[in-house]
Amino acid sequence: MEKKLQSTPPLDIRQVERLIADLDHEQFDVREGAARELEKLGERAEPALRKALAGKPSLEARRRLEGLLNRVEGGRLSAETVRQIRAVEVLESIGELEAQRVLSKLAAGPPEWRLTQEARAAVRRLPPIGP
Repeated sequence: MEKKLQSTPPLDIRQVERLIADLDHEQFDVREGAARELEKLGERAEPALRKALAGKPSLEARRRLEGLLNRVEGGRLSAETVRQIRAVEVLESIGELEAQRVLSKLAAGPPEWRLTQEARAAVRRLPPIGP
């Protein structure tokens, strides 16, 4: 189960940064393509989108960043994210030593990942096992 939970490929931050930079490209098609690609990344790109928005982007880039963030915040979670959250819930309900070990390992992941956040919350709610 642990391997399947981490099956989502890590986000290539350089690619995300290039896409964010392309939101201000001089060619409309490039800006549109970058926005579509970032939208596909959904909640996984949210931290990078917020960072870019805080960096005083041009008006065009700001408008596009705000639109992407609005869709992420108001949208539904991806199927992969829902699957991961449900798996964390199952591990938490099991609550045994092995399940807690897996949750602890997942909780040590990148802090911006939803999986890491959910696992950390589950670890905090579980009582410690042992003497």
